[in-house]
Amino acid sequence: MKLNGEALCEWGFFKFDLYKIALWLENTCSDSEEILQRDEARCLELRFVRSLDEGDMQKAYRESFRVNATSLEKKQFSREIKIFIDGVKAAPKRSSMRIESLPGLGITIIQGESKTLIESSKGFQDLVFRMYLGEKPPTKDVRKGLLGQHPPKVLPAE
Repeated sequence: MKLNGEALCEWGFFKFDLYKIALWLENTCSDSEEILQRDEARCLELRFVRSLDEGDMQKAYRESFRVNATSLEKKQFSREIKIFIDGVKAAPKRSSMRIESLPGLGITIIQGESKTLIESSKGFQDLVFRMYLGEKPPTKDVRKGLLGQHPPKVLPAE
């Protein structure tokens, strides 16, 4: 996989740093729609610069699903959304979280020793990545960064 883009997610009036995020793709691309249309492996890697408890993490993902999923998707993927939210754990400072999307398999959330596999269709996998690459990401800078448009360097390549 190749590093597509990276960003720093800042939150609130005082722009508190929450996490650094990187998007890894089989083939790099700066067009979010094209990334979502492709049927290939994708990975989001979050590295936390501030501790976030499990409740805050789950609340943030619940809200992100609420604003990014259509009414039909909320019904169609209610089981997968619940498993995803329940699979998100606390994020201590300097910890990481990976969200992997594998064609024909589903979404895997990896945090430390915790690993949650959500067997799911491409539609649910796209919804998860749309939360970062779509019209309602955590911040516009996160979306731009993941698409390789801003900032030039935040995380070291691995």
